[in-house]
Amino acid sequence: MIIIKLRGGLGNQMFQYAFGRACSIKTREHLLLDLTWYTNSKRKFILNEMKVSLGCLIKNPRILKLIKFFKKTTILQDKGVFEEKNLNI
Repeated sequence: MIIIKLRGGLGNQMFQYAFGRACSIKTREHLLLDLTWYTNSKRKFILNEMKVSLGCLIKNPRILKLIKFFKKTTILQDKGVFEEKNLNI
C-alpha cells in the first residue's frame, strides 16, 4: 500500500497524485491519498473536481494511524526537494 500525503494547491496536488499513481502502478500496490494537511490549511483539496479516478481519500488522522498499524505501507511525503531515492520504490 502506498500513501501519498497531499499538500499545496492544484499544481502540487496533480504532481503528487501523478507520482503516487505511477508508483502504485509500478509496484502493483493500492494508492491512498492522505488529505489530513487540508484540515488546518487555508488551501482546499480541489483535485477531486478533475475527472480523475482518485481511489481512496483519507481525511481523518486516526484512520491513517490504523492503516499504518495494520498494513505494510510506503509513505511518500513531499519535502520540497526532489529525492531521487523515491524513484526506486
